[in-house]
Amino acid sequence: QEKYKHDVVFFGSCIPQGDRKEWLQTINKEIPIKIYSWNYKEWQEMGFDASPAIYGEKFNEMVAYTKICLGFSVYPSCWGYWSNRTGKILLAGGFLIQQYAPGMEQIFGDAIEYFSSPQEAIEKITYYLWHDKEREEVRGRGFVLGRKKFSSLQRAKELMLLVER
Repeated sequence: QEKYKHDVVFFGSCIPQGDRKEWLQTINKEIPIKIYSWNYKEWQEMGFDASPAIYGEKFNEMVAYTKICLGFSVYPSCWGYWSNRTGKILLAGGFLIQQYAPGMEQIFGDAIEYFSSPQEAIEKITYYLWHDKEREEVRGRGFVLGRKKFSSLQRAKELMLLVER
């Protein structure tokens, strides 16, 4: 039995910042995307299969039961800025294809896949939907990185370094 409930999911708001609305519409024309969002009705009005946002353990469970999670940030051209869901998805054991933001490669390396256009996202989604082994290898690297860099314990250690200064 297939363990996945969804092929492609985006967890995020329907907002006019960044490229998410336009790019997700383009991707969704070729590959159906399931969206979870607090303002899911706005996504539904745009033609998406959207449901209310999920949090905590339900979020982690859905990430684990999704082949590919898509990621977008509000300011994709800002060096060093990306959504906090990036780390959350990795910690939940998800495979992430993320819109590239400058500097991401220094933190995430090959633990996620990146795209810089809707067409590149479609190509990567299509590839990884059909190449389970490769997808699971990246997912595994992402989970290891997530535990190393984004766990509560790790974040607390970093906070303590700041407090000590």
